[in-house]
Amino acid sequence: MTLENWRRGIFFLILIAALQDPVRKMVPGAPGYLALSIMPVWFVMVARTFPLYGECWQRFNMHFLKLPRAVKFFFISLIPAALISATYGPGSWQITLVGILSYSSLLLGALTGYMQLSGRGQRLEHIFSVYCLITAVMLVGTPMEYLGVFDPWGAVGTRSMGTTWLQTSIYGMGLKMIAGFYRSPDVMGWHSVMMSMFAVLLALKNRGARRSFWLAVAGWGIVGGMLCGRRKMMYMLPVFVFVLVSFFWRIHSHRFQFRGVMIIVVSAGLAGYGVYNLVGPNAGVEIYYSNNIVQMSYERVHTHGVDSVIETVRQSGFWGEGLGTATQGIHHLRVAKPRTWQEGGLSKIMVELGVPGFIAALLMMAALIRSLFHVVHHRVSPESEDFILYAGLVAILCANGGSFVVSHQIFGDPFVILFFAFLCGLVLSGALQGRPIVQRVPVSQGLITSVKLGS
Repeated sequence: MTLENWRRGIFFLILIAALQDPVRKMVPGAPGYLALSIMPVWFVMVARTFPLYGECWQRFNMHFLKLPRAVKFFFISLIPAALISATYGPGSWQITLVGILSYSSLLLGALTGYMQLSGRGQRLEHIFSVYCLITAVMLVGTPMEYLGVFDPWGAVGTRSMGTTWLQTSIYGMGLKMIAGFYRSPDVMGWHSVMMSMFAVLLALKNRGARRSFWLAVAGWGIVGGMLCGRRKMMYMLPVFVFVLVSFFWRIHSHRFQFRGVMIIVVSAGLAGYGVYNLVGPNAGVEIYYSNNIVQMSYERVHTHGVDSVIETVRQSGFWGEGLGTATQGIHHLRVAKPRTWQEGGLSKIMVELGVPGFIAALLMMAALIRSLFHVVHHRVSPESEDFILYAGLVAILCANGGSFVVSHQIFGDPFVILFFAFLCGLVLSGALQGRPIVQRVPVSQGLITSVKLGS
């Protein structure tokens, strides 16, 4: 079906990403290659859209001036890093190839998302809904593991993976981290929180019974985020809320909706708390997420976002260790490679790309953030029914960006990195809506209002 209509591919990606972990855990030995189950569908999407990339890139250059230049500069900066990792020894070119695929997937994912909507914002709601419904069903495994209801095939929990995840620094209290049907607590927590954020946007977009339904789904996701035992996942939620409400507060005509947005957000939180109490409260969970929130957050950001970057330069030098050397999964390659320890996303970029690539990456990130906010503020009309979806998507991306600074592990998942890039492209596609830019030019007899329809 993806061959017939490549835009349907995103729904198959979401479905396969949800099913691949329980299937993998039921296969003897839990083979790692099943984590790449989405790649055939992704390759079909790329193959089907590849002839359109030239025209798409031209339109992209028209709508965004600085971002394309920053992207080109970043990919040029990969050349020295690629030469370093390719010359460690026989077969080390495989590490380089993994790195190239990892970074190029960002560009391809963004362009695919950019072409997905073609200016039709209503498709956003369809994508969000499908993701939420599939994830909500998969999260059934979370309370099953939490309550000790294991299935005979081992698809629940991580016992079939040969690991047990525990948080041991909970003020003397042990906390078992829950994975449910997913292969790790990180993956389960990320999907849970993403579902919650999407569901909040759908609740804001709808009314009546549909709003109540999506609030319940948001609460269901919050429970999964709590039980995963990962602060970095749950702390995505306050970042999301802050950015989302700031959009409405900044637009004077939408300030009256500020109260409504906060009511929806608080309602989602109360729904999550209610479901959590139904499942069964845990003192360790509550202590873990409530104590020293500000101090812990500051320490994590400073340690992984600043200190580890400086230490990486000290250890690995100006040019770093080479492209792909800190990419998740290369430990399976039996080739010569350096040992890396970086957990934060910024230090991961530094160790792979060195100072030149790190600077280029920061410039690209800055250009991307500016472009995302520009689309919402200047290209999508505040009176549009889809304004909340575009603004919410930017809030979700900012929340993921905060998580990336603290830890890059979850972004080593092929689906996560592709989906993140795809969501960036969806926001940038808002430029295709062609909202007029109004310019007021003072003249001697008053004001003349001219409308510029340019790209």
